[in-house]
Amino acid sequence: MKGFTVVNIPITPVKYPKWATPLRIVKKDDGSLRICGDYRTTVNLAIETDTFPLPAANDYFVKLNAGRVFSKLHLKQAYMQMKVDKDTAMLLTLNTPLGLMKMNRLAFGVNAAPGIFQRVMSTALAGMEGVACLLDDVAVSGKNKEEHDQRLRAVMVKLNAMGFRLNLNKCVFASNQISFLGYMIDAEGLHPSPIKVKEIKGKPAPKNREELRAFLVLYNFYEKPASDGMDRLIKKL
Repeated sequence: MKGFTVVNIPITPVKYPKWATPLRIVKKDDGSLRICGDYRTTVNLAIETDTFPLPAANDYFVKLNAGRVFSKLHLKQAYMQMKVDKDTAMLLTLNTPLGLMKMNRLAFGVNAAPGIFQRVMSTALAGMEGVACLLDDVAVSGKNKEEHDQRLRAVMVKLNAMGFRLNLNKCVFASNQISFLGYMIDAEGLHPSPIKVKEIKGKPAPKNREELRAFLVLYNFYEKPASDGMDRLIKKL
């Protein structure tokens, strides 16, 4: 899977594809719908997963350390902004009520998509001070507004050159704190997110092994040990 650019038409009809994956519609938190394919039993069994690593959370926090002014940018429909080549588009064909449609953009549900997208974003923003990126979220920090604005402008110029669009409803600009990777980040360091804490406290008692496993994953979110030099930044619950 290679050759990514930005495209305006996500799907187009096709008559004779070698692959066809069942359509899946996912309702997002904001009520909008996301077009996906159930690639678990088709494409994902046949392709190699991109092994580009997702950086550890502490790596991101180090980049944002000493910040006092913060912004967070959220890319709209992340993967869907990246065009795939013709062969890959045919590989990602969906079986829809309107007929077979090839996916002209990187599709949600493909197990290689996160690694591919992170590689593109990490490469694009490499070397930028005070900038951290995990998939479709980009955090920017500065010791003061002037430094923050300079860094934010550089990120915006880069994203604009790549043709990426933002979801303004999920963006935060020039704030004294932002929510990033499950933490609230401000001039004092890291704090557990109130939303995450509320979710943990409101979780009902597990009734079986699967529910217990899910609860422990959620509960242990803030129990992961910090790397050397980060302990002073993290305020425990």
